[in-house]
Amino acid sequence: MRGDVETGVLLSGGIDSSAVASLMCELAGRPVRSYSAGFDAGAIDEPGRRRMLYDFPGATLDPRTVVTSAAHLAAMPWALWCAEDPGSAGSGPWRMRLAALAARDVKVVFTGEGSDESLGGYPWYHGQKALGPIAHLPLALRRALLLGPLLPRLRPGLARLLTAPPRVGLARFRVMMGTRTLEDLRPLLNPDLAADLERSTRSRDEIDLPDAFATWHPFDQLQYVDMHVRLADLINATLDRDSMAFSVEARLPFLDHRLVELCCAMPRRLRMRRFTEKHVLREAVRGLVPDEIRSRSKLGTMSPIGAWLRAEALPESFRETLSPERLASSGWFAPDAVQRLLAEHRAGRGTAVRARVLLTVAALQTWHDLFVTRRTAPERPSFS
Repeated sequence: MRGDVETGVLLSGGIDSSAVASLMCELAGRPVRSYSAGFDAGAIDEPGRRRMLYDFPGATLDPRTVVTSAAHLAAMPWALWCAEDPGSAGSGPWRMRLAALAARDVKVVFTGEGSDESLGGYPWYHGQKALGPIAHLPLALRRALLLGPLLPRLRPGLARLLTAPPRVGLARFRVMMGTRTLEDLRPLLNPDLAADLERSTRSRDEIDLPDAFATWHPFDQLQYVDMHVRLADLINATLDRDSMAFSVEARLPFLDHRLVELCCAMPRRLRMRRFTEKHVLREAVRGLVPDEIRSRSKLGTMSPIGAWLRAEALPESFRETLSPERLASSGWFAPDAVQRLLAEHRAGRGTAVRARVLLTVAALQTWHDLFVTRRTAPERPSFS
């Protein structure tokens, strides 16, 4: 917090950012500006669904909330232009709105990112702890546990994990995170492209690992992959680009290297006690963060893409991106298949997975139009 510029905090309803905000309030001696993201769909709208830190007595915060709706998908070209990465399509529009709001007051914002990687806070750490021992059973026996088609139909994620590669690495990590981009996209891809991708990804199912990696505890192995893949290539990269699009610097106290080293050196029972993740953090902020927040499980901030794709306010520019003419111009997708899926979703027969697939199609097409053909010119949104 040292410096000559004003600072604020990006605040969600979780323990990580609430801990950062509480410490900032203790040190500042004055109200700290907080910035929170809300959505027009209540099921995912955290400020509208759970009490935030500023709702509790004694919190010295000066809160501001910005609500994002389907109409703001019009900002996706600008978000992708700044990020240069179609993977930021889901978070870019709302995070840039948050950065634009903060930029009116401050130059620096603190965030809670990094805690989940250092302390095993994601659901896949639960999955590894529960199913890790089963992963070393013979594949035939693990397939028998699927109970035929029953488990894949009722719990597809669990079914995939039961048959995933037993060794902790990139291939198993993708299954644990539920990353099935190619599998979900395949029905919508140009058949020739789908075949090429299948061949090219088959040889890229691993990352470079330390020599002694095989001797590590599975929890530590999972943390290593988490930090070197998801944290480095997605979390930090998109946060930095989305905030700097409006000249706001995001600082991550949980990624101070001394703190990361301390967390990784702790006994694993302090990072996850039974199936309570981030146990040591929950104890460390006892009395600092309200118990209601301190005991919460992770929710995560996700834009309600499914509801937005059915909204009347879905921007015409977004619809045009998914039009047969635009999709045919890139040659990546089968336009008729995309149109059928979009029509089904807008008719109420879609799922959250299908909505994410449609967003991925729109993001890849927009990326192509921005950087390959330069057909689309990015326009900086006002976010007024």
